[in-house]
Amino acid sequence: MDRKEISELIRNKLVKDKAMLRNAWLESRPVRHFICDDLLPPSLVKTAHERFPDKSLLIFRDDMRERKYAGSDTSSFHTIINDILFAFQDKAILTLMEEITGLSAIEADPTLYASGVSIMEPRGFLNPHIDNSHDGKTGNYRILNALFYVTPDWQPSEGGNLELWDKPNFGKVDVPALFNRLVIMQTDRVSWHSVSAIVGNRKRCCISNYYFSPQSPIEKNYRHVTLFKARPEQGLKRILFQLDGVIRNALGKIISNQGLLKLRNANFILGRKEKLP
Repeated sequence: MDRKEISELIRNKLVKDKAMLRNAWLESRPVRHFICDDLLPPSLVKTAHERFPDKSLLIFRDDMRERKYAGSDTSSFHTIINDILFAFQDKAILTLMEEITGLSAIEADPTLYASGVSIMEPRGFLNPHIDNSHDGKTGNYRILNALFYVTPDWQPSEGGNLELWDKPNFGKVDVPALFNRLVIMQTDRVSWHSVSAIVGNRKRCCISNYYFSPQSPIEKNYRHVTLFKARPEQGLKRILFQLDGVIRNALGKIISNQGLLKLRNANFILGRKEKLP
């Protein structure tokens, strides 16, 4: 099955469930999102999991903010991973995203700015954060995250759940990373989200795309870098996260969009251990 056929399968599923997904989007809280289960044929997704890039080919990020492997070097990926990854960038898919979310002028990102694939192993996690507001080159707003989970038989009890926060230190909604599940969530100034710690003995694999637009998703202009917060139970770390955020945002106001991704990985007061493939 090639990329075009995979894109057609995604399109057909979204068309079939469009009314339901639109209602889910409008009713969702605290961050706008919708969930589409059983997106692709299970055998195809299982094959993608079997062909998932080895962690040695990915960047390992390990600090107080996160612990995960991530990468976007498609030259090292199996064809099926690339076909699924870029199937989400088909124009027909973008049109459906506009119809479901009500957002305008949605664009895909063939450069995979900050997207691609990720692996979380036991003890992996991602603290509450908001993604940087723009892409790295054109200055478009980052408006949607598309997260497609491919680990067979994944259970909520294993952790790795997407967490959508009302505020970083208040209530949240948990979205389990179930096999063959697509989650689309809005990104803006208050779209705080995180990933709960992996507590099982398996790895959680995800294929992700970010969608962009020249138009602000909240009809107001804004600009910020990726900002992290402490979890409610991490009281002693809250000040460190706040100081780190202040430094990042201050620098983000005086550098180019291309520098935003560098700030995402910069080593300020929180420290970072990053291992390149």
